[in-house]
Amino acid sequence: MAIRYGDISLINSLFEDISQNAPAIEAHKLLIEQYISFGWNDAASDQTAELLQLASNDADAQRLHAAK
Repeated sequence: MAIRYGDISLINSLFEDISQNAPAIEAHKLLIEQYISFGWNDAASDQTAELLQLASNDADAQRLHAAK
């Protein structure tokens, strides 16, 4: 699947991946980036907080948190 920014079908796929393959850290990161591309900053912030709970030492999670 080609990744396009702002792709709602990708968001649905990421939710499915997260629910079936917890903790699915990479899927969380992509989901945050999709939220940001749509301008859904509150959703991105909420998802970043969840990602930090799952992977507090992850450099990408910390970068995404700092960018909000």
